Amino acid sequence: MKGMENLQTEAPLGVALSESIQYKTLDSIEAGLLRSPLSEWEALARQDPTATLFQTPMWTLPWYRAYAATFEPLVLAVVHDGRLVGVVPLTIERETGRIAFAGNQMADYRDVIALPEFRKQVIEEFLNLFRAGAFPNMLWFGPTLPESETVGIIMESAGLLQIPAVRRTHLGWRWWFAERDQVEDPLKKKAVRYALNFFRRQGPVEVRIIDNVREWDVFKEDFYKQHSLRQLFGGRQTSFDSPQKRAFFDEIFRAHCGHVTALYVNDRMVASHVGTVYRDVLLWGAPSFDIRENAYSPGLLLMVLTMQELDKWGLKGVDLTIGEGDLKERFSTSRVELPSVDLFPNGQKYLINKARVAVTMYCREKVGEETWTKKWKPVFKKAVEKLERVWELGVGGAIASIGNKAVSKLGEGATGLVLIATPESRRPVAPTLQAGETCSFHQNDIYDLLKWTGPKGEISRGISEKARQLAALLKSGRTLHTVLVNDRLAGWGLSYWPNEPAVLSETGGMKLEFKPNSVSLYDFFVLPEYRGRKLYQALLSHILDLRFQEGAERAYIGVLKSNVSSLRGIERVGFRSAMENRYLRILRWKRAKSRILLED
Repeated sequence: MKGMENLQTEAPLGVALSESIQYKTLDSIEAGLLRSPLSEWEALARQDPTATLFQTPMWTLPWYRAYAATFEPLVLAVVHDGRLVGVVPLTIERETGRIAFAGNQMADYRDVIALPEFRKQVIEEFLNLFRAGAFPNMLWFGPTLPESETVGIIMESAGLLQIPAVRRTHLGWRWWFAERDQVEDPLKKKAVRYALNFFRRQGPVEVRIIDNVREWDVFKEDFYKQHSLRQLFGGRQTSFDSPQKRAFFDEIFRAHCGHVTALYVNDRMVASHVGTVYRDVLLWGAPSFDIRENAYSPGLLLMVLTMQELDKWGLKGVDLTIGEGDLKERFSTSRVELPSVDLFPNGQKYLINKARVAVTMYCREKVGEETWTKKWKPVFKKAVEKLERVWELGVGGAIASIGNKAVSKLGEGATGLVLIATPESRRPVAPTLQAGETCSFHQNDIYDLLKWTGPKGEISRGISEKARQLAALLKSGRTLHTVLVNDRLAGWGLSYWPNEPAVLSETGGMKLEFKPNSVSLYDFFVLPEYRGRKLYQALLSHILDLRFQEGAERAYIGVLKSNVSSLRGIERVGFRSAMENRYLRILRWKRAKSRILLED
């Protein structure tokens, strides 16, 4: 069969000759599942007490299908006397030749499936494959369940086969229904009661389970958007804009191993979760929440209410899997150690990694685990982020940035203008559009921030920062205005009805007093690819229309006098310079002066 290789291998001492079969195409796997030996894959998983969902065909096959353009499958099947005794579902990245487990980073557990008495033989077959493949990368084997003997066997066998390996352990967290009486009832925790009472004041609070295809098809688009915005909120790259990932989750749900829940408050979805169920245990997967409600922990509340429903759903518990953090630590009934092993293709990469691990472990022992986790680890993470930014800026840009910061320590100066528009002075401006393009404006559509795709850098960080600010901004009465071209994000700005003076940060924190019935416009940004097309002016003009129709008598906006392009755009829609603010600082000496340019 095309895409399938049969290899006769020498068996360990005292074990009969076995056959190792490699399935290297999706067609060969799907055809193999219809006949022995691969048709026994699912039954074999049921006989392995430490098998996990992530090595079964129910999970791996949808992943192979969804990611076929990027990864090619490699399923190693071990047969003894015509009987399937082990399976190792792997994958090879097409572009790089890198080896990984099926699912890559999406698999929470990575292990072999084997009959217990053949586990050692299956692992040796895998190690022979890994050694012969001369792959370019280190393979992270694991984490496995704590009950699995795989990592111990690998460390023993890898040494005999001269494959460099490093053993690791990670914390895993569980909430078992049978152990619930051993810990405090999650619903009695202060943070949970506070959140629950807050939402109950808005209306009925309920957890709904999405358990049919029709409901899933309605739910999934809202989930994808909510999850992506949550990732943006956390400063991470969004993942559900990937059609492969969407296709995978869609098939997982239809394969009946998906478990989908949502928290609704007065019929509004404020949190959601897509996980999987295997052996009557819910594996906590992709949680999400409405970032506007972040202060009230809707994601945490969904998890706690889910735990309360487990018995009704016929589930034994929740596997919170690998990770760190206060949430897992506080809301679990047990902590376990999950073993893993790093397998290296050569000694050089092994020595580099070993040195890095040794330095890390030495530092952790010297400062203590808690200090390392809460203090030093975030410092190193921040340092890495700064290095990434230097890389993005290039040598010249990095030197210029450092120079500007050094100069600002010595002193700074700026001249800012405050401009005012009235209903009488406002002038409409239309954007410059190309053939077939449309322009639209939205208010407080938080999902507009997802309508930009681009590489990680200043733009993506700016959008993430705006997502993190949104909850507080909207609660303080600000309105987010977005402008879109062909339904793609092109820019944004904010407006609000002020009831106290504004702080002008660009001129050293000078105060701006507003007259009654006024609105303030600020924090505008147009994405670089849309600049020079009058979108800034069109957005300003649109906001002025809205606010003047609502009864505003004047609108304020501030700009640095040196920002000539923005100043011209602001003046083009009818704003007139009303005040000039000069600010100068030399070391600790400061001077600020205002001058009225226009009497209102």
